[in-house]
Parts: sequence; C-alpha cells; structure tokens
Amino acid sequence: MQKFELVIKNEKEKLYTLFSWIVIIINIIIFILIDAYNNFNSLSMVIYAGIVIAAIIIPRYFKNRKEKTGFTASFFIIIIGWVSTKYWWVGFIVLLLFVLDIIVRRKLIVSVNEERITYPSFPVKEIKWFDLSNLILKDRLLSIDFKNNKLYQHEIINDENEIDEKEFNEFCKEQLNKSELYKYN
Repeated sequence: MQKFELVIKNEKEKLYTLFSWIVIIINIIIFILIDAYNNFNSLSMVIYAGIVIAAIIIPRYFKNRKEKTGFTASFFIIIIGWVSTKYWWVGFIVLLLFVLDIIVRRKLIVSVNEERITYPSFPVKEIKWFDLSNLILKDRLLSIDFKNNKLYQHEIINDENEIDEKEFNEFCKEQLNKSELYKYN
C-alpha cells in the first residue's frame, strides 16, 4: 500500500513560542514576588524559579543547531511549584496551557494513502477521496480542493525525504478516479 507523508509548515509557530515564553516569564516573576512578599523566609519559590531558568538554558546550550527545544521541563517545574503551594489551582491552569502548547507546536503531517487523507487539525480530520475534487502538490505547495469549494493550501517542508511531485500527483489522480468510479457503481 502506497503512502505519502507530507510535513506542512506551522505558520503560527513563532506566535505560539512567544506565548509560551510569556507564560513562563510571568510565572518566574510571580514565584520571586511570592517569596519577596514572605520576606524570603523559605526561598522555595525562588528555588523553583531558578530551576525553571536552568531548565530553559541548559537544553539550549547542549542542543544541535537544527533541533528545536521545547518548554516541557519548564512547564513541568512550574506546575510542581504551584501544586506545592496553596495555589494549586494556578498549577492546573498552567497544566492546561502546557497541554495546549503541546497540541499547537506538534509536527503537522498530512498523510495520504489509498483509503484516505489524514489532515493534522485538532482533532485529526480524516478526508475521504470522494469528498475531494483535486489534491495536488506543485512547487512545494499542497492544495486540497474539496467538492464543497473549500480549499486548503500549505507549504511543504519535508527535509529528510523529498516527495516526488510527479509520482504523488499521479497517485492522487488515480485515487480520485477510483473514487469517482466507485461512486457510480
């Protein structure tokens, strides 16, 4: 069974990263302010703030240039910091923001096979061939044209394994023809 996986560009990744940075920095500042309000008696929140800062800096120092670092450790430490205080509900809110961060910053892969097209929305959308009027890849631009006049277009960023456009387009044309024949039989 022939299968194509096309990685599409996440157009809003920089915005999501900025939002994550803002959430983390605000939490670090609040941790320090909580200990300052308590005259630095226990320093527990300052220690959490220091660990969060270390969790941000250390992976960026030891990573490969092409590798993207996430905020998993930072969010996890922030959640533990809030849960260890009487403000556990703030930890729950940060947990929700962390889950959203994971969802929006995931790798977006359009999977095309003989049965269906899997589109990386949330939740994942499965598109049947008979719902499409055309599916084409041209100059690293994937166009998904629905029969109801919806059109999705995305830039492809497949780095590790290049997709042969001609082979992909022939496969899609064949599947579209099969779906039309199936519809009439």
